[in-house]
Amino acid sequence: MLVATNASAATAEIDLATASPMPEGNSQVCAEGGWYTGADSHRTTACFMKTGDWWVITDTQSDGYSAVALWQVTDGHGDVVRQGRVYNTAGWGETRYKNKNYPEGYDISIRACVGHWNGGDSPTVFTEGCSAPVYTTT
Repeated sequence: MLVATNASAATAEIDLATASPMPEGNSQVCAEGGWYTGADSHRTTACFMKTGDWWVITDTQSDGYSAVALWQVTDGHGDVVRQGRVYNTAGWGETRYKNKNYPEGYDISIRACVGHWNGGDSPTVFTEGCSAPVYTTT
């Protein structure tokens, strides 16, 4: 089992999504995944809203894990300029939001994952349970 922690991704931005809703009228790019131990049911939906740089993360499985959006922003040369995770710890059936601020016109990859928030102390992501990346621009 491969687990990403703060120690293995020291430059990652780690955020907790909140119940605050995002503005309406936004188009979205979503990834569905976050299965764990080989199950094929989706456990997380992670959506990126380009206008305003909003994340919308839904926990779709009552499994004791947090829903996680794993993201990476790259420049025109493919170099990573920012990366991070946004956790939804509200539980099954709940949607949470996080507003970020990314540079315009960069590529961003989105993966839906499961993990543990651990109260913000060494949060983890089970990367073998993440969806395939979905790509869009900031």
